[in-house]
Amino acid sequence: MAKKLATMMLLSKSAGTFRAYRTSWIRWIAWAWLRTWEGEPTPILPALPVQVALFLVHRAERDPASLNAAQHPSTAINSVHRLLGLPAPSGHLASAVLKALRRTRGRPVKRAKPLTVRLIKKIVAKWGAAGQPVYMVMVVAMILLGFAGFFRLGELLALNRSDVVFTADCVRIFVEISKTDQVRLGTWVVIARTGSKLCPVDFLEWFMDMTPAEGEEPLFRTIWRRSVYSKGHPSLGDKRMPSSTFHTYLRAALVAVGLTEKEALEFSGHSLRRGGSTAAAQKRVPGHWRMHQGRWKSMESADLYVGAVTQDAMQLTLSLGL
Repeated sequence: MAKKLATMMLLSKSAGTFRAYRTSWIRWIAWAWLRTWEGEPTPILPALPVQVALFLVHRAERDPASLNAAQHPSTAINSVHRLLGLPAPSGHLASAVLKALRRTRGRPVKRAKPLTVRLIKKIVAKWGAAGQPVYMVMVVAMILLGFAGFFRLGELLALNRSDVVFTADCVRIFVEISKTDQVRLGTWVVIARTGSKLCPVDFLEWFMDMTPAEGEEPLFRTIWRRSVYSKGHPSLGDKRMPSSTFHTYLRAALVAVGLTEKEALEFSGHSLRRGGSTAAAQKRVPGHWRMHQGRWKSMESADLYVGAVTQDAMQLTLSLGL
C-alpha cells in the first residue's frame, strides 16, 4: 500500500519528475523490505532518518561515478513524506552523506552557451536569405522564435500549427504543456513584430506560408536528408522534429557562419532561452517581465538563464570609488 499511496501522491508532479521519483521510491521500498531494524521490519513510511542515510550510502556504492545516485532518492523520499504531511526523514545524517558525495564526486555544471544577436544576424544572413530551401528557413524561424519567446526546446518542438495566431502587430503562441504548468492550463506567449530583418514573426509567417498544412499538424517537422546519389536539398517529413535534429542543424548553422565544430558544440536548444533572457537583462528589461515571458516561477530560476552581463560587473567596480 505504501507503494500505491506514494504513486498517487507523486502524480501531482510533472511526468518527468514522476518517473524519476517513482523509480527511486520503489528502490527504497525494495531495499527496506530486505532489512530489519532492531528486530523489526524496516519502517517505510514514515522512514527513519538513519535508515534513509544507509539507503543513500547503498545507492552511492551501486553507482560510484554518479552524484545523482543518492541525490535523486533523497529528494524523492522527502517529497513523498511532504506530500503526505509527514516530516522529511533526510535529516543531518542524509545531508552529511550528500555533502560528502558532492565534495568527492561533484563536477561544475556545464550550461549551454547563450546565443547572441550578433550570431543570429550572421545565421539569418546566411540561411535566411530569399531563395534558401525550406529547411533552412524553418531552422532560422525556430532560432528567432526560441530567442524572442524564451522557449524551452521541448515547448518549441511540441507546437502545432493551430497554436499560432498572427495579428497585425504580433504573433500569439499557445503553449499547452510547460515544465512549470503542472495542471496544463496552458499559456499564451506574445512576440511583437519588430519590422527588422530579424523579425521572428515575419520569419515564422514566411515559413508557414512555404509549408501549407492542416492545423493540428506539427509546426516544426523532421528533416529528411536525401541520398548522396540524389540531387537537391533535404526536405521536411510529416513527423514532429526530434531534439537531436534541431541540435544538428543549429550547430550546422553556427559552423556555416564561422564557428568551429568544437565551438558549435557549446550551443544547444537551451542557448535560445539563455540568449534571449541574457539579451533582455542587458537591455535592463525588468525581472518580472522576463519571468513572465520565460514562464519561470521565481526570479532565482530566471537569473540562472542569464549569462554574464559585463556592464553590470564593470559598473560595480566603478562604483567602489577606486
